[in-house]
Amino acid sequence: MNNGFLHSTLTKGIQEVDGVISSLSPERFITTPDGQIPEHKEYFKGEGKEWHIAPGSAKIRANEMVAAKIKSLKKSLVYFENLKF
Repeated sequence: MNNGFLHSTLTKGIQEVDGVISSLSPERFITTPDGQIPEHKEYFKGEGKEWHIAPGSAKIRANEMVAAKIKSLKKSLVYFENLKF
């Protein structure tokens, strides 16, 4: 059993969950509810993007996602501030 540090940064923050690295696709992580091998509970792809082994890398990625969202919101704000009817 491995632990993965998943993040839905903009909605739920960083969550630690139990799961296994897929034997068929090693870049994928599958959650295992109650420590059992799942039929298929949740499936996350891309170590370093959707799931992390180390808490530090999860925090770095979370901060990158927050910064990107802030940049996007600022761009939207400029658009709306310049909107004239």
